[in-house]
Amino acid sequence: MEQNKTNMKHNRNNKNEESSEDMDETYLANLKTTDRLLPIANISKIMKNPIPKVAKVAKDAKELMQKSASEFIAVVTCMAKEICESENRKTLTGDDLIRAMEQLGMPYYAELTRKYFVKYKEGIKNGRPRARHNSLIESIDVNDDD
Repeated sequence: MEQNKTNMKHNRNNKNEESSEDMDETYLANLKTTDRLLPIANISKIMKNPIPKVAKVAKDAKELMQKSASEFIAVVTCMAKEICESENRKTLTGDDLIRAMEQLGMPYYAELTRKYFVKYKEGIKNGRPRARHNSLIESIDVNDDD
């Protein structure tokens, strides 16, 4: 038993010595493919929102959107992480995500996200800590050049 404790301490020390990149790669390698994807139920709910109640969304359409949305998030987050690292920061912010979208050549998404983020922060300041997603999205004018 005492030897197990010693081995566990030794293993923890070795893990602490691994570089951040090695730990990231190890973590990603151990993830199942499904762990890297957004939950299909959430995707389905979002996809059903704008269509008529009688319409249905095919399973393959949900799966395609699940993979696409998950990949989009991963790519933008990876670029935002690089922005933070280049500025020697450890905390990724909403502004970093917006800058990442701009650097990835997605100015339209960056601008929409910026407008959403501004409205979201206004909601927090006005005492609505968890403003409803749909009401925020509906209040954004995509043609407004603010």
